[in-house]
Amino acid sequence: NLKIDNTIFKDNDLLITIGLFSGFISILITNFFGFSVVPVNLLLFLFPAMAWTTGSKLKTINNKPSFAKTLVGRHETENGDWPIRNLTQEQKVFSFLLSLITFCLLFFIVRYWYADILYNRADGLAKSGNLIDSVKTINSAIEISPKEAVYHDELASQLADIALVYKNQNNEESAKLFSQNAMKSVAKAEALSPNNLNIIRNKARVAILLSEVNPAYILDAKNALLKGIEIAPTEAKLYHNLSLTYYRIGDVEKAIETLKKTIDLKANYKDARYAYAIIMQEKGAVEEARYQLEYILKNIDPNDTRAKVALEEIDGLQNSFD
Repeated sequence: NLKIDNTIFKDNDLLITIGLFSGFISILITNFFGFSVVPVNLLLFLFPAMAWTTGSKLKTINNKPSFAKTLVGRHETENGDWPIRNLTQEQKVFSFLLSLITFCLLFFIVRYWYADILYNRADGLAKSGNLIDSVKTINSAIEISPKEAVYHDELASQLADIALVYKNQNNEESAKLFSQNAMKSVAKAEALSPNNLNIIRNKARVAILLSEVNPAYILDAKNALLKGIEIAPTEAKLYHNLSLTYYRIGDVEKAIETLKKTIDLKANYKDARYAYAIIMQEKGAVEEARYQLEYILKNIDPNDTRAKVALEEIDGLQNSFD
């Protein structure tokens, strides 16, 4: 049988403690920035327990206290206990600095956590239609964490919704004010995260919505969609929205070209084929319009009401000419 020698090398307890502490910190980091699973959470609680248990059992036959015991201000008594003794000046300074760093880290983590709670609360208020309180709440989150792009992005969406409410109430002054603030917020979000495709999509969406208040915003939508296509050149929805934007500013040929590209990227894109059919019908290319509508009904959605109605209109026009 193997026997474990009661004598251990000096400072082994420190090495084990450092190893367990490093593992514990690494788990905290991965849990904060990523996600956790059950085995990782078990280790999260086992590491401190192992450090405590190991530290209480490790002994040395040398009466001279080890470096680890000196560091924490402990020494062994005859019965194996390590009572706390008076700390030296250096130990007090070290303990103070360690406590200060720990407090600062906890403070920033709690602030980050609370800002995220406010963000989720604002999202819930917006979904329930309480837009004013939602804006106040998301502004509180931004005050706590002003560099979080998604907070500014959420604020822009809510301000845009409020602007449309004022627009429907014929309050042009308030609609204009909230529209400007919405565009500023989404621009801030883009500046903080310039290659975030979700933010660029939302910028285009907000600009399209606010074009009802100020038609000039449709150009901002176009530029945002063009930037989005540079980042994600194979995303068909970006091309589809860009084609509708071209159509709204009167560039029909560009709209047609972009719709063709959209259909090439995603052949079963029903909305793109329908939009292309309507534009072709307006231009007098009836057969091309018919082909697109029939394609929708045969290959994508046989029950699509819009395609059926548009196809009936084309058939009705042709029958009237006959």
